Amino acid sequence: MLRWLKALVLCMVLQIVASLGAIAYLEVHSNDMAREYSLLAEQNARAFTTASVLDMYNQIQREMQYDRIQTTNEIKRAIELNNARHDSPILQERQ
Repeated sequence: MLRWLKALVLCMVLQIVASLGAIAYLEVHSNDMAREYSLLAEQNARAFTTASVLDMYNQIQREMQYDRIQTTNEIKRAIELNNARHDSPILQERQ
């Protein structure tokens, strides 16, 4: 009976040790996986942010280029109108 009890206690101790080992392994493994996934998420977020910022910057540059072209065209048109007024025959007759 004493052997039976010793064998049972030994099995319980081995089961506790095995359970603690499995728990420790799973804890370390889950921490490693969480760290890896967080690094991947951070890299993806940085890549998305960089792409978004570059897209917005390019859009702003295109808008500014369009505004510069429009301003240049308006200035050229104003100069042409001013030159046309000074070259008109009506003004030349009055002088």
